[in-house]
Amino acid sequence: MSTKYENNSNFHHQIAPLRLLGLVSAFVILVGLACGVSTSQITFTGKVVNSQTGEWPNNRLVLVFMKNEEIGRDTTKTSTTKVDGVVDGAFSVLIPNTYQLTVEQLNESGMEFETDEFGGKFHWFASFEEGSTQKILIPSKNIEYVIVVIDGDISTLPPELLQPGSASLQPDGSIVVKTPDENSGTPVSLNSEVQVSNVNISGSESSNLGAMTIPISINNCGGNSKVVQSYSRTQTFIHEISAGSEVKVGVNISPPIWFSVVAELQNQYNFKQGQVDTRTLDTELAAEPNTNVKYVITWQEIWDYGEADVFDGVTTMSVPFRVKKELSYSIESENLGCP
Repeated sequence: MSTKYENNSNFHHQIAPLRLLGLVSAFVILVGLACGVSTSQITFTGKVVNSQTGEWPNNRLVLVFMKNEEIGRDTTKTSTTKVDGVVDGAFSVLIPNTYQLTVEQLNESGMEFETDEFGGKFHWFASFEEGSTQKILIPSKNIEYVIVVIDGDISTLPPELLQPGSASLQPDGSIVVKTPDENSGTPVSLNSEVQVSNVNISGSESSNLGAMTIPISINNCGGNSKVVQSYSRTQTFIHEISAGSEVKVGVNISPPIWFSVVAELQNQYNFKQGQVDTRTLDTELAAEPNTNVKYVITWQEIWDYGEADVFDGVTTMSVPFRVKKELSYSIESENLGCP
């Protein structure tokens, strides 16, 4: 009996560490699940930098795409990171590991991925340049992730772009904000009988954007030399094609007719409905000695308007339209005088 007891005791001593290891593993998984971290997730994390200004900017929008569709986003902030501790410009985008990619498969991209304590995969971008794009190609699965950092503070971005899931990536690398029809998932087919025979652009108009009117004062009263101040701002906007207000009473513009007009205008203007575009202002503002100069910078949307002649298979009708084609700015100055 004593010998048998001794052998059982040794056996229990051998499996005890295994049980402990199993309990620890289970605890780690439970903690991971409690923290919202899944072993079937991939995390793209890193730090956004601006090499021109030397900043690690916060409030920058980071988007992740696969198969041209947005699958994740984050906004840069001051946060604790795995590699650099607490830094500005930090982002972390978690996406589902739909294809159950291993670290080895992810490393086919030429980037080094690691496994975290919860079994998830992650890659750290030590310096992701603001306004740039990174592509992560996985040949063995024939898929590609595309990560884009939008240039400029989120306060300069159109509200439509700030909605999660609103962005899609075009083959040329441009970003398009989905229209309500695209977001609803209801396809609108083009009618082959509908033909746009002529597009007549009547003129252009501009509209000031009140939220983008920036006053800047340079007080050089008592100064002996000219004061020069550099100013830079990046502004993002969305190209838009909309129906004009001159639609005649009783005239019905059916979806096939309108989408044919939109398709024709997209070809003529070389941008898509909802395409995201960026303009940058880099300038110097100056005040001569003994002057107190107030500058006002105003951003403006430039719209073309006109009519398209459309044949629907039976009759020809004129369809009014407006196209937001550009974003421009004006700079005005006034010497307020010195006391």
